[in-house]
Amino acid sequence: MFYPMPAPRPNTELGVSNIRWSLLLSLAMQSLAVVTLLPIGYYMLSPPSGNASLYTLFPMYITVALLGIVALIFFLGGVSRLHTGRDEFGPAHSRNMDTALIFVVIAFVVGVPSLMYSGIVGSAFLSPGGAGAFVSGALTVGRGLFVGLAFVFCVRALVKEEDQHVGYFAVIALALGPAVGAGVTYALFPSMDVTVGRETVALAGLGVEAAIELVGYVLLFQLYNGTYNRLRSGELVPLFRPPPPFMPPYAPGYMPYGMPYYPPWPVQPAPPPTPPEPQKPAQPPQT
Repeated sequence: MFYPMPAPRPNTELGVSNIRWSLLLSLAMQSLAVVTLLPIGYYMLSPPSGNASLYTLFPMYITVALLGIVALIFFLGGVSRLHTGRDEFGPAHSRNMDTALIFVVIAFVVGVPSLMYSGIVGSAFLSPGGAGAFVSGALTVGRGLFVGLAFVFCVRALVKEEDQHVGYFAVIALALGPAVGAGVTYALFPSMDVTVGRETVALAGLGVEAAIELVGYVLLFQLYNGTYNRLRSGELVPLFRPPPPFMPPYAPGYMPYGMPYYPPWPVQPAPPPTPPEPQKPAQPPQT
C-alpha cells in the first residue's frame, strides 16, 4: 500500500528564519561596536593615553569578528534557501530572488577590498591626507548599499505594501553609515597627531558608522520578523508540487493479488504438457 508523504516545510520560511537570526547577530555586533568604540574613541582624544588604550580593544575585535562570521553564514544559508524556493510565491518573488543574488555577489566584490582600508587597518594604507578614509568610505558605502538591497529584495514580494518603505529606509541607513563615518574620519584626520591620531579618528569613524548601521539593522529585523510571522501563521501560503507517494520500509515489495506476473527477459517457451500414461485394465482375482 502506498502512503502520501507529509508536506515539506517551505524553503522560503527556512530562509527567512536564517536571515532573521543573521540580523539578530548583526544587531549584537553593531551594539557591541557602538558601546565599545564611541567611549574609547572619545577617551583616546587625549594623546598620552591613546596607545595604551588600543590593547583593550583586542577582545572586542575578536568578538565582533566572530559575530560577523556567524551572521554571514546564516545570511548565506538563508539566501540559498530562499533562492531554492523562489518559485513558492509566484514569478514576482522568483525575479526578486534572482536580483537579490546579483546584489549579494556585487556586495562581496565591493566589500572584500573595503576591508583593507577600513578602521585601524586602513589607517596604515593610503593614509596621507586622509586618502585611506576616502577609499574606505567609497567602498564601504557601495557594500552597505548592495547588502541592504539584497536584504530588501529577498522579501520584497512577501512584505505588505504599507511596510515597503521600512526596507528602503534601512538601505539608506546602511549606505549612509559608512559615508558619515568616513566623513568624520576625514574631517578629524588633519588635526590629529600622526602617531596617535590615525587610530583615534579610525575609532571615531567606526563608532559613528556602527551607530547609524544599527538603525538600519533594527529596521530590517522588524521587516523580517513581520514576514516570518506571516509565514508561520499561514497568511502567506506557498505553492509547491505535491510530494510523490512512497512505500514504507516495513512493507516489502510483494505484488498485490490479481496482478499479472511477467517473467524476466528473455522469456523461455513453456515445455509441452506430458501426456497421461494409459491405465491397464484391472485383473480378476485368482483363486
